[in-house]
Amino acid sequence: SGLGGHPEPCDWLITKVKVDYTAENMDHGKAWGYLTFRGKTEEEVREIDKVMYHDWRMVPKHEEEAFKKFTPVPEETIRYLPYPPLLRAMILAQWQKEGKPITEEPMLDLEKV
Repeated sequence: SGLGGHPEPCDWLITKVKVDYTAENMDHGKAWGYLTFRGKTEEEVREIDKVMYHDWRMVPKHEEEAFKKFTPVPEETIRYLPYPPLLRAMILAQWQKEGKPITEEPMLDLEKV
């Protein structure tokens, strides 16, 4: 529940359920499982929060493969970012003081950080 609205698969693979037998209709309890959010499955089992929402749906076994079929979109990694304005001005002033030609915009290399 609360996982809808994304093009990537978002679901729980339930591994354990503990029913509260003291509840009137036995419609209370706890559940644990693996969370898949936006196509990425977590490594560890954890307790599912919001189990009392009524918008959950069970995926039948014969639909499970089609439901899980997903081709992830490659993530775009950003290598360089422009410096913040004040730091950019300080770098340009330093380059000018050193006599370096200012031919390119100073960029922050994220792999060096």
